[in-house]
Amino acid sequence: MKETLERIYWDHRQGLYTLALAITRRPERAEDAVQDAFARLWTSRVRLTGDPVPYVFAAVRNAAVDEMRRKNGAAARL
Repeated sequence: MKETLERIYWDHRQGLYTLALAITRRPERAEDAVQDAFARLWTSRVRLTGDPVPYVFAAVRNAAVDEMRRKNGAAARL
Protein backbone atom coordinates (compact mmCIF):
# COMPACT_ATOMS: atom_id res chain seq x y z
CA MET A 1 0.00 0.00 0.00
CA LYS A 2 2.76 2.45 0.91
CA GLU A 3 4.52 1.97 -2.42
CA THR A 4 1.26 2.39 -4.33
CA LEU A 5 0.41 5.64 -2.57
CA GLU A 6 3.94 6.96 -3.04
CA ARG A 7 3.85 6.15 -6.75
CA ILE A 8 0.46 7.79 -7.20
CA TYR A 9 1.61 10.87 -5.31
CA TRP A 10 4.78 11.34 -7.36
CA ASP A 11 3.08 10.55 -10.68
CA HIS A 12 0.00 12.73 -10.09
CA ARG A 13 0.98 15.35 -7.52
CA GLN A 14 0.45 18.31 -9.86
CA GLY A 15 -2.99 17.13 -10.94
CA LEU A 16 -4.01 16.37 -7.36
CA TYR A 17 -2.85 19.81 -6.22
CA THR A 18 -4.59 21.50 -9.16
CA LEU A 19 -7.85 19.74 -8.31
CA ALA A 20 -7.62 20.79 -4.67
CA LEU A 21 -6.69 24.35 -5.65
CA ALA A 22 -9.70 24.61 -7.98
CA ILE A 23 -11.94 23.78 -5.03
CA THR A 24 -10.21 25.68 -2.23
CA ARG A 25 -8.82 28.61 -4.28
CA ARG A 26 -5.99 28.99 -1.77
CA PRO A 27 -2.60 27.29 -2.17
CA GLU A 28 -2.17 26.51 1.52
CA ARG A 29 -5.64 24.97 1.74
CA ALA A 30 -4.97 22.92 -1.39
CA GLU A 31 -1.73 21.60 0.10
CA ASP A 32 -3.54 20.75 3.34
CA ALA A 33 -6.27 18.92 1.41
CA VAL A 34 -3.80 16.76 -0.51
CA GLN A 35 -1.90 15.97 2.68
CA ASP A 36 -5.12 15.14 4.55
CA ALA A 37 -6.33 12.88 1.75
CA PHE A 38 -3.12 10.85 1.74
CA ALA A 39 -3.09 10.67 5.54
CA ARG A 40 -6.66 9.35 5.52
CA LEU A 41 -5.87 6.83 2.81
CA TRP A 42 -2.82 5.62 4.71
CA THR A 43 -4.58 5.29 8.06
CA SER A 44 -7.67 3.63 6.60
CA ARG A 45 -5.52 0.95 4.95
CA VAL A 46 -8.21 0.56 2.32
CA ARG A 47 -7.61 -2.19 -0.21
CA LEU A 48 -7.65 -0.61 -3.63
CA THR A 49 -8.73 -2.91 -6.43
CA GLY A 50 -8.36 -2.04 -10.08
CA ASP A 51 -6.93 1.37 -10.94
CA PRO A 52 -6.46 3.26 -7.65
CA VAL A 53 -5.82 6.65 -9.27
CA PRO A 54 -9.50 7.69 -9.60
CA TYR A 55 -10.05 6.68 -5.98
CA VAL A 56 -7.17 8.92 -4.87
CA PHE A 57 -8.46 11.86 -6.94
CA ALA A 58 -11.89 11.40 -5.31
CA ALA A 59 -10.25 11.32 -1.87
CA VAL A 60 -8.44 14.60 -2.63
CA ARG A 61 -11.68 16.17 -3.91
CA ASN A 62 -13.47 15.13 -0.71
CA ALA A 63 -10.63 16.40 1.46
CA ALA A 64 -10.69 19.76 -0.35
CA VAL A 65 -14.43 20.08 0.22
CA ASP A 66 -13.92 19.17 3.89
CA GLU A 67 -11.16 21.77 4.11
CA MET A 68 -13.52 24.44 2.79
CA ARG A 69 -16.23 23.42 5.24
CA ARG A 70 -13.78 23.57 8.15
CA LYS A 71 -12.35 26.94 7.19
CA ASN A 72 -15.70 28.50 6.32
CA GLY A 73 -17.27 27.17 9.49
CA ALA A 74 -14.47 28.64 11.60
CA ALA A 75 -14.85 32.02 9.87
CA ALA A 76 -18.61 32.01 10.39
CA ARG A 77 -18.17 31.44 14.13
CA LEU A 78 -16.00 34.56 14.46
